[in-house]
Amino acid sequence: VTLFGVSDVRRFRSSSERDLQTLADVVGASAASALDFDDEAAAAKTLAALEHKPVILRAAIYGKDNKALASYARPGQPAAGGAPAPGRDGFRYVNSQLQVFRPIERGPDRLGTIFFLVDLSDLHELVVSYVISGIIILTGALMVAFIFSSRLQRAISKPILDLARTARLVSEQKNYSARAEKQSDDEIGFLIDRFNEMLGQMERHEKEMTEKN
Repeated sequence: VTLFGVSDVRRFRSSSERDLQTLADVVGASAASALDFDDEAAAAKTLAALEHKPVILRAAIYGKDNKALASYARPGQPAAGGAPAPGRDGFRYVNSQLQVFRPIERGPDRLGTIFFLVDLSDLHELVVSYVISGIIILTGALMVAFIFSSRLQRAISKPILDLARTARLVSEQKNYSARAEKQSDDEIGFLIDRFNEMLGQMERHEKEMTEKN
């Protein structure tokens, strides 16, 4: 689940970045003429089309001097705060948001910069869902492991402990008539049979020695 989750999150991020890059290039191309004439109204109208992209929280168009020519805030977003100063082109993940800076170019010339502030709540929900799934599966695996280990203890540990107690009894009391209880025909059962045979030989030897004396 962890591997699938990480893979899905990476695919989601990669897909989102490609889509945002394309959107920024389209909006930037539409704003090129507005930058040529420092037309704030035209730049603002271009950004207003982002209203149909609810994931865009804020946007801005900067000129060559890095001053904002126009800005946009999604309805319901506070007007204060504005866009940050243009930084290095690319993507910056900040908490549950993504900052996108893309150049606005015409041929080899850079006319300005476009900025998006993107809501990543969908990505956050995806991560949370995988975390919850991982916790559920891990809890289930631990419960299965506990049940399995309990059964394993009864099947393996108990016969071995019984064999150890019998060996201690023989060692401390010289009671060669004691026998370990065989509970299965597996390797442990085979070991118990050989141990009991050894005790039987020792018991017979002790009786012979006693009769001779």
